[in-house]
Parts: sequence; structure tokens; C-alpha cells
Amino acid sequence: MDSIDGKKVIIGMVFIDTHAAPGRILLPGGAFSSLQAEKELQSKRMDGLIISGCNAGHRDFPNNVAAAFARKVECVPVIASDGTVYSQFPDHTSCADSDFYDFVKQQKSSRTDNDGWLLYQEDESGNIVVEETGTKRISVDENGIAKLEGLLAKY
Repeated sequence: MDSIDGKKVIIGMVFIDTHAAPGRILLPGGAFSSLQAEKELQSKRMDGLIISGCNAGHRDFPNNVAAAFARKVECVPVIASDGTVYSQFPDHTSCADSDFYDFVKQQKSSRTDNDGWLLYQEDESGNIVVEETGTKRISVDENGIAKLEGLLAKY
């Protein structure tokens, strides 16, 4: 249970479907950087947070968008893509395309493929822990959300 404007609320699974890059997420008002997220967002307890923006969880950028949001979401990991996301609703597939490789080169990484959908969570010491889900495709329909909730159940 959390509160918004002083009222008790339960925040379920939150799905942010927008454009992104490792260091920013694009919102209606413009780009919102990882640094802004850490400084300006309030901590909230929720059942889950999925960021479908491309490269929001790019593993070669330790301070990526997913890591920033993980510092603000209590109890559950943030789910984000290590690569570019191709969406055909309800499916969202994490891919290694030219944008993904541009980010890999920028960080002088030697990776040859992306790690799909990742779980980002802050541990008790304030470190961000990244765990692989083992999948490159998630679905945000009723069945897909149930599978994601199953993934998050251990948290």
C-alpha cells in the first residue's frame, strides 16, 4: 500500500510504453534523464514496473533508465530491455540492432548480442543488481502479465 496525494492506494503493474535510450526516457513533456529520475521521482511501492523503451536497460550503461527507476520502486524489480524493442501489441521483443551496437561501441564493450529483458533492483546496500529473465519477448496481454507477475513473485 502506498499513498498519492495523501490517499491510500495500491499501485499494480505499471507499463511505461515510450521511446528511450540508455540515459533517458521520452515523455510527453520531453526527455527525462536517468539523473532527473533519481532526483525528482518519489519512491513508490507497486506490483511491477515495465519500461518498454528501447535500450532503457542497456547493460553497458550502469546508470541507465531502468537502474534509475529501480532506485525509486520499492520491493520489486524494474523490467527493461537490454536492446532495441520491436513491438507488435501485445508482444514486445528485445533485439540487437544497429542502435544497440552503436551503444555497445560507445561503451567499448565486446558484447555480440543483447541479454533480452532484464530485472533491475536496488539491494540493501544501494547497489543495482541485474538479473536475466531468460527471454527476449514479453507480452502485455492478460496471459503475459500473469507470466511477468510469476517472474516477480519471488520478490
